[in-house]
Amino acid sequence: MNENELPIVDFSAFRKKLEELGVAIVDFSKPYKTVSSEEVSLEEIKAGALKITNHGIFAIDPVTKFPRRVFLFKREFFIEYNGETKYPKYHICKCDTIEKYMNSSGAVPEYRKTEDEPILVIDKSDHRKEKKLKGLKLCKNCARVMGDIDRNTTSTQYVEMLKKINEAPFAARKDTEEDVNGYARDWNVLSLQFREKHNFTCERCGVQVSPLESMYIQVHHRNGDKLDNRESNLECLCVKCHSEVDDSHRRNFSTLANQTLIDEFLKMYGIERFKGRNGELF
Repeated sequence: MNENELPIVDFSAFRKKLEELGVAIVDFSKPYKTVSSEEVSLEEIKAGALKITNHGIFAIDPVTKFPRRVFLFKREFFIEYNGETKYPKYHICKCDTIEKYMNSSGAVPEYRKTEDEPILVIDKSDHRKEKKLKGLKLCKNCARVMGDIDRNTTSTQYVEMLKKINEAPFAARKDTEEDVNGYARDWNVLSLQFREKHNFTCERCGVQVSPLESMYIQVHHRNGDKLDNRESNLECLCVKCHSEVDDSHRRNFSTLANQTLIDEFLKMYGIERFKGRNGELF
């Protein structure tokens, strides 16, 4: 490995390609608008403006098209009930409760989305006054689906996590800075460029996915160092091959959310390529 090899930092060709496709190039150094207690409608979900998946809930910026992780909560709630004070739960993925809402008629708004606190809830026990709340408990169904989050994480703690995750792409570039997951702060851009360069094709099994389904193709750091983004240290892998790199990856991909992602990938792109001679998956 060449010590003088430069990291992938020149995006001019990628930028030119985006411009040719008519994609607006946005200056991410400018402040962004925080998503704060906004109404949720089934229309925006169907239109793709709000993506609710097993891996998280994302509000899609109408200008940059950049996904921002948010959470949902009931817009109306009996905060005082039978002498007790209760708050609604907050939701971070497509759990049974949220899936039931998505399959409803949606005639009346039920949820709001946010990435910040305090949240605004209509108190049905106090003449429908809007109350500011903090410290909601996590939906137990969401905790089960996500698998990799402490079920005791409050909305206040989750908001702090979101600040680190959502602010990272807008921060000034510094090669040594890490995001909350230990990756370079501009990892989203680096990863997309690398996958685009490889035509969203797995370097091990050869499967190629549509750019619109890019979540099924990921970038693996060969030496395990998430900050070593030299091209020779990166490998373009489908989620199935990525999950089988080593024991550590097998553990990381054992959550319900990741297993669901792999199952979706196998159903969409064919399970046969991953079967051994006796029909077993490898």
